Amino acid sequence: MASVEAPIMAPRPLSAWRRLLRFMARSALAAAVATGAYGVVKDTARLTQEERLFDFPLVVALEKTGVSVAQSELLVIAPIEQGPMPSFARLKEVAAGIARGLPGGAQASLWSDVGDGFAAVYYEGAEPNGGKWIVSARFIAGEGGEGVIEATVHRSLLGFEAAMPRLARSAAGIVGRAIGRPVPGIHAKVVYKGRPPHDVSPVEWSRRLLAELGGELRYQSTEGDRYTAAGFAPRLAGRTQFWDQTVNVVISVSRLGAGQWTEIETPVL
Repeated sequence: MASVEAPIMAPRPLSAWRRLLRFMARSALAAAVATGAYGVVKDTARLTQEERLFDFPLVVALEKTGVSVAQSELLVIAPIEQGPMPSFARLKEVAAGIARGLPGGAQASLWSDVGDGFAAVYYEGAEPNGGKWIVSARFIAGEGGEGVIEATVHRSLLGFEAAMPRLARSAAGIVGRAIGRPVPGIHAKVVYKGRPPHDVSPVEWSRRLLAELGGELRYQSTEGDRYTAAGFAPRLAGRTQFWDQTVNVVISVSRLGAGQWTEIETPVL
Protein backbone atom coordinates (compact mmCIF):
# COMPACT_ATOMS: atom_id res chain seq x y z
CA MET A 1 0.00 0.00 0.00
CA ALA A 2 1.56 3.30 -1.06
CA SER A 3 2.22 5.82 1.64
CA VAL A 4 0.91 9.27 1.28
CA GLU A 5 3.08 12.07 2.59
CA ALA A 6 1.29 14.95 4.21
CA PRO A 7 2.07 18.22 2.53
CA ILE A 8 4.41 20.51 4.43
CA MET A 9 2.50 23.55 5.40
CA ALA A 10 4.32 26.88 5.29
CA PRO A 11 4.12 28.78 8.61
CA ARG A 12 1.46 31.37 8.60
CA PRO A 13 2.78 34.86 9.10
CA LEU A 14 2.04 36.33 12.50
CA SER A 15 -0.63 38.88 12.53
CA ALA A 16 0.34 42.43 13.37
CA TRP A 17 -1.52 42.10 16.66
CA ARG A 18 0.42 38.97 17.75
CA ARG A 19 3.76 40.60 16.80
CA LEU A 20 2.84 43.59 18.92
CA LEU A 21 2.01 41.39 21.93
CA ARG A 22 5.34 39.54 21.63
CA PHE A 23 7.25 42.82 21.37
CA MET A 24 5.47 44.17 24.44
CA ALA A 25 6.26 41.00 26.45
CA ARG A 26 9.94 41.16 25.55
CA SER A 27 10.07 44.85 26.42
CA ALA A 28 8.44 44.19 29.80
CA LEU A 29 10.97 41.41 30.54
CA ALA A 30 13.89 43.67 29.62
CA ALA A 31 12.51 46.43 31.82
CA ALA A 32 12.10 44.01 34.73
CA VAL A 33 15.70 42.79 34.36
CA ALA A 34 16.97 46.37 34.20
CA THR A 35 14.93 47.36 37.25
CA GLY A 36 16.22 44.37 39.17
CA ALA A 37 19.84 45.16 38.25
CA TYR A 38 19.38 48.78 39.32
CA GLY A 39 17.87 47.58 42.58
CA VAL A 40 20.88 45.33 43.24
CA VAL A 41 23.30 48.17 42.54
CA LYS A 42 21.27 50.56 44.70
CA ASP A 43 21.05 48.05 47.57
CA THR A 44 24.79 47.32 47.33
CA ALA A 45 25.58 51.02 47.52
CA ARG A 46 23.21 51.40 50.49
CA LEU A 47 24.73 48.44 52.32
CA THR A 48 28.25 49.71 51.67
CA GLN A 49 27.28 53.11 53.05
CA GLU A 50 25.65 51.50 56.09
CA GLU A 51 28.71 49.32 56.71
CA ARG A 52 30.85 52.46 56.88
CA LEU A 53 28.73 53.58 59.82
CA PHE A 54 30.44 50.84 61.83
CA ASP A 55 33.96 51.85 60.75
CA PHE A 56 36.26 53.64 63.16
CA PRO A 57 35.16 57.30 62.67
CA LEU A 58 38.74 58.59 62.71
CA VAL A 59 39.67 56.26 59.85
CA VAL A 60 36.77 57.53 57.73
CA ALA A 61 37.66 61.16 58.50
CA LEU A 62 41.33 60.66 57.60
CA GLU A 63 40.37 59.08 54.30
CA LYS A 64 37.93 61.88 53.45
CA THR A 65 40.43 64.64 54.26
CA GLY A 66 43.18 63.10 52.14
CA VAL A 67 45.77 62.00 54.69
CA SER A 68 48.40 59.55 53.46
CA VAL A 69 48.96 57.37 56.54
CA ALA A 70 52.39 55.74 56.70
CA GLN A 71 52.29 54.24 60.17
CA SER A 72 49.65 53.15 62.71
CA GLU A 73 50.55 52.85 66.39
CA LEU A 74 48.83 51.48 69.46
CA LEU A 75 49.94 52.10 73.05
CA VAL A 76 48.27 50.25 75.93
CA ILE A 77 49.15 50.87 79.60
CA ALA A 78 47.74 48.61 82.30
CA PRO A 79 48.36 49.08 86.06
CA ILE A 80 48.67 45.56 87.48
CA GLU A 81 49.47 45.80 91.18
CA GLN A 82 50.95 48.00 93.88
CA GLY A 83 53.58 47.14 96.45
CA PRO A 84 57.34 46.92 96.96
CA MET A 85 59.75 46.40 94.10
CA PRO A 86 59.18 42.90 92.63
CA SER A 87 61.85 40.47 91.53
CA PHE A 88 63.02 40.45 87.92
CA ALA A 89 61.53 36.95 87.70
CA ARG A 90 58.09 38.41 88.43
CA LEU A 91 58.50 41.16 85.84
CA LYS A 92 59.75 38.64 83.28
CA GLU A 93 56.79 36.35 83.99
CA VAL A 94 54.30 39.15 83.27
CA ALA A 95 56.10 40.42 80.15
CA ALA A 96 56.60 36.92 78.74
CA GLY A 97 52.92 36.08 79.22
CA ILE A 98 51.92 39.15 77.22
CA ALA A 99 54.51 38.48 74.50
CA ARG A 100 53.16 34.97 73.95
CA GLY A 101 49.83 36.48 72.91
CA LEU A 102 51.34 38.61 70.13
CA PRO A 103 52.51 37.56 66.64
CA GLY A 104 55.84 35.71 66.78
CA GLY A 105 55.98 35.94 70.56
CA ALA A 106 57.96 32.71 70.84
CA GLN A 107 60.82 34.27 68.85
CA ALA A 108 60.81 37.66 70.61
CA SER A 109 64.04 39.19 71.89
CA LEU A 110 64.43 39.97 75.59
CA TRP A 111 66.23 42.71 77.49
CA SER A 112 65.93 44.53 80.81
CA ASP A 113 66.66 47.89 82.41
CA VAL A 114 67.10 49.03 85.99
CA GLY A 115 67.59 52.39 87.65
CA ASP A 116 66.87 54.32 90.81
CA GLY A 117 63.30 53.33 91.72
CA PHE A 118 62.78 51.75 88.32
CA ALA A 119 63.04 48.25 86.82
CA ALA A 120 61.68 46.85 83.58
CA VAL A 121 61.72 43.75 81.39
CA TYR A 122 61.04 44.06 77.66
CA TYR A 123 60.17 41.71 74.82
CA GLU A 124 60.30 42.78 71.17
CA GLY A 125 58.91 41.05 68.11
CA ALA A 126 58.05 41.66 64.45
CA GLU A 127 54.63 42.48 63.06
CA PRO A 128 53.59 40.08 60.26
CA ASN A 129 52.99 42.84 57.70
CA GLY A 130 55.84 45.13 58.67
CA GLY A 131 56.66 47.03 61.81
CA LYS A 132 57.37 45.80 65.33
CA TRP A 133 55.88 45.44 68.79
CA ILE A 134 57.36 45.90 72.25
CA VAL A 135 55.80 44.77 75.51
CA SER A 136 57.09 45.50 78.98
CA ALA A 137 56.46 44.89 82.64
CA ARG A 138 57.92 47.73 84.68
CA PHE A 139 58.02 48.86 88.27
CA ILE A 140 57.90 52.57 89.08
CA ALA A 141 58.59 53.44 92.71
CA GLY A 142 56.56 55.98 94.62
CA GLU A 143 57.00 57.46 98.04
CA GLY A 144 58.11 55.14 100.84
CA GLY A 145 59.71 52.61 98.49
CA GLU A 146 56.47 51.12 97.25
CA GLY A 147 55.21 51.65 93.74
CA VAL A 148 53.20 50.18 90.89
CA ILE A 149 53.80 47.45 88.34
CA GLU A 150 52.59 48.46 84.89
CA ALA A 151 52.30 46.38 81.75
CA THR A 152 52.59 48.10 78.39
CA VAL A 153 51.92 47.00 74.83
CA HIS A 154 53.27 49.15 71.98
CA ARG A 155 52.45 48.01 68.46
CA SER A 156 53.84 49.94 65.48
CA LEU A 157 52.39 48.79 62.16
CA LEU A 158 53.43 49.95 58.71
CA GLY A 159 50.64 51.48 56.65
CA PHE A 160 47.05 52.38 57.44
CA GLU A 161 45.50 49.92 59.91
CA ALA A 162 41.78 50.57 60.23
CA ALA A 163 41.07 48.06 63.01
CA MET A 164 43.06 49.73 65.78
CA PRO A 165 40.22 49.81 68.35
CA ARG A 166 39.82 46.04 67.91
CA LEU A 167 43.58 45.59 68.37
CA ALA A 168 43.37 47.68 71.56
CA ARG A 169 40.64 45.45 72.98
CA SER A 170 42.64 42.38 71.97
CA ALA A 171 45.73 43.73 73.74
CA ALA A 172 43.70 44.37 76.89
CA GLY A 173 42.52 40.77 76.78
CA ILE A 174 46.08 39.49 76.31
CA VAL A 175 47.24 41.42 79.38
CA GLY A 176 44.35 40.04 81.42
CA ARG A 177 45.11 36.45 80.41
CA ALA A 178 48.81 36.94 81.16
CA ILE A 179 48.12 37.85 84.80
CA GLY A 180 45.08 35.64 85.20
CA ARG A 181 42.37 38.26 85.73
CA PRO A 182 40.75 41.31 84.09
CA VAL A 183 42.68 44.53 84.60
CA PRO A 184 40.68 47.63 85.54
CA GLY A 185 42.04 51.03 84.65
CA ILE A 186 43.59 50.11 81.29
CA HIS A 187 44.32 53.06 79.02
CA ALA A 188 44.95 52.83 75.30
CA LYS A 189 45.52 55.33 72.54
CA VAL A 190 45.88 55.12 68.77
CA VAL A 191 48.26 57.30 66.76
CA TYR A 192 48.20 57.65 62.98
CA LYS A 193 51.28 59.19 61.34
CA GLY A 194 51.67 60.38 57.77
CA ARG A 195 51.45 63.19 55.26
CA PRO A 196 48.57 65.68 55.35
CA PRO A 197 47.21 67.24 52.14
CA HIS A 198 49.85 69.58 50.70
CA ASP A 199 47.40 72.11 49.26
CA VAL A 200 45.95 73.38 52.56
CA SER A 201 47.46 74.96 55.65
CA PRO A 202 47.81 72.93 58.88
CA VAL A 203 45.17 75.13 60.52
CA GLU A 204 42.64 74.64 57.72
CA TRP A 205 43.27 70.90 57.43
CA SER A 206 42.90 70.39 61.21
CA ARG A 207 39.57 72.20 61.13
CA ARG A 208 38.42 70.03 58.21
CA LEU A 209 39.34 66.87 60.10
CA LEU A 210 37.44 67.97 63.20
CA ALA A 211 34.47 68.91 61.03
CA GLU A 212 34.44 65.42 59.45
CA LEU A 213 34.37 63.99 62.97
CA GLY A 214 31.52 66.28 63.98
CA GLY A 215 33.81 67.79 66.62
CA GLU A 216 34.84 71.18 67.87
CA LEU A 217 38.22 72.83 68.35
CA ARG A 218 39.14 73.32 72.01
CA TYR A 219 42.85 74.12 71.88
CA GLN A 220 45.48 75.23 69.39
CA SER A 221 49.05 76.49 69.53
CA THR A 222 52.05 77.13 67.30
CA GLU A 223 55.63 76.62 68.43
CA GLY A 224 58.19 77.19 65.72
CA ASP A 225 57.07 75.13 62.72
CA ARG A 226 54.86 72.85 64.82
CA TYR A 227 51.10 73.41 64.94
CA THR A 228 48.99 71.56 67.51
CA ALA A 229 45.20 71.39 67.68
CA ALA A 230 42.99 69.46 70.07
CA GLY A 231 39.26 68.95 69.97
CA PHE A 232 36.35 66.89 71.17
CA ALA A 233 34.26 64.73 68.83
CA PRO A 234 31.20 62.86 70.18
CA ARG A 235 31.73 60.14 67.54
CA LEU A 236 34.96 59.08 69.25
CA ALA A 237 34.59 57.00 72.38
CA GLY A 238 37.53 58.00 74.57
CA ARG A 239 38.45 61.23 76.30
CA THR A 240 41.44 62.71 78.07
CA GLN A 241 42.62 65.97 79.56
CA PHE A 242 44.78 68.23 77.42
CA TRP A 243 45.88 71.28 79.36
CA ASP A 244 42.58 72.29 80.99
CA GLN A 245 40.31 70.89 78.26
CA THR A 246 38.54 67.56 77.83
CA VAL A 247 39.47 66.30 74.36
CA ASN A 248 39.59 63.05 72.41
CA VAL A 249 41.60 63.93 69.32
CA VAL A 250 44.97 65.70 69.18
CA ILE A 251 46.49 66.78 65.86
CA SER A 252 50.06 67.94 65.33
CA VAL A 253 51.60 69.10 62.06
CA SER A 254 55.28 69.89 61.54
CA ARG A 255 57.90 70.00 58.81
CA LEU A 256 59.66 66.77 57.86
CA GLY A 257 61.96 66.65 54.88
CA ALA A 258 60.45 68.39 51.87
CA GLY A 259 56.91 68.38 53.21
CA GLN A 260 54.67 68.27 56.24
CA TRP A 261 54.20 65.43 58.70
CA THR A 262 51.17 64.89 60.89
CA GLU A 263 50.36 62.78 63.93
CA ILE A 264 46.76 62.25 64.99
CA GLU A 265 46.05 60.51 68.27
CA THR A 266 42.90 59.51 70.10
CA PRO A 267 42.20 57.50 73.26
CA VAL A 268 40.27 54.28 72.61
CA LEU A 269 40.15 52.70 76.08
